[in-house]
Amino acid sequence: MPTLRTRLIAGSAALAAGLAGVAVLAPAGPASATRVEAACSDAAGDAATIQAAIDSSKEGDEIVIKGPCLIDATISLADRRTYRGDAKAGTVGLLLRSWNTRVYDLDIYGTPSDGIRISNPSRNGTTLRNTMVNSVISDVYIEGAAEAGIRVVDPGDSVTDWTLQRSWIGFSGTHAIQSDNAAGWTMSGLHLYATPKNAIDAHRCFGTSIEDNYIEDFGAESTAGQTYYGIRCDLQGDAATTITGNRVHKFLPPPNALAELRKARQSGSAPPERKFAATGPLPDGVDFVYMALDAVNYAAGHAAITGNTVVGHGTKRETGILLAKGEGESMSVASSGNLLDGVGVRRKVGAGVRLTRGY
Repeated sequence: MPTLRTRLIAGSAALAAGLAGVAVLAPAGPASATRVEAACSDAAGDAATIQAAIDSSKEGDEIVIKGPCLIDATISLADRRTYRGDAKAGTVGLLLRSWNTRVYDLDIYGTPSDGIRISNPSRNGTTLRNTMVNSVISDVYIEGAAEAGIRVVDPGDSVTDWTLQRSWIGFSGTHAIQSDNAAGWTMSGLHLYATPKNAIDAHRCFGTSIEDNYIEDFGAESTAGQTYYGIRCDLQGDAATTITGNRVHKFLPPPNALAELRKARQSGSAPPERKFAATGPLPDGVDFVYMALDAVNYAAGHAAITGNTVVGHGTKRETGILLAKGEGESMSVASSGNLLDGVGVRRKVGAGVRLTRGY
């Protein structure tokens, strides 16, 4: 069995990591594995406590982290260990409240809430007076989160200018990616699958780039009367957003896929082959929109939608591209080179939207 690298690299800025969730960061160890505990006190020194527990462990051991933890230094996660939180329900795999942070090569499975949460509010609801900018999340693998795979909570305007790239998110309980604030974000090279609600649900897009992502399916819960989105973005005024080179599908995953994944995780083996159906009937009374700019929040919104591919099931309840300005003044969109096959409505353009092919 190949080694699964697990590494969390965080800058020296304060990083509040909610490792109290059930986060499996490596294949499960043998039954004889030793349990190594790290008890945090939600204070400076927690990073050293966790690192000491890791350093004292051996291959196959289970490191149990009792949180919440305040991490203000780099923690190196050793290979071939299982990292698990000792917590009640409602915790996340990793909680970030920091700026200029780097998170790489992380495998998170089965968290009772979000897989990774980036949060402006503190635990008691206090919001920041400054910013949480210029951070990177890359090469992460998140499966089986009870809520969103990645969640950005920002009632203010602090969590901007992040890069989320080259990652895999599947079998989330709600959205694959759910963001209150996508301003300045780049989301690229993502593989999103087995998503009950929206694959990418991004709000307040301002200079945002959503590019080169593979969306295998979305809207799997298919509740009657609801609309589900592959990529959804509402625009802020002034700055321009780009949605480029994405592949958006509505494949039908097999009903036993999650059970097979859990079985593989428990045995420490690679995930089974996903045998989805490319065609098949869609549930009645449910609408699916593959890409949407469905509102402008203030002033005039600007965006380009180019070079994307969509393959649907040929029903009138599927829309390839939806453009609507909502309560904003206007929306200007350049759109060209998109393949929109198998959708009953290739493009729906609302009043107040200026649509061109660009130059």
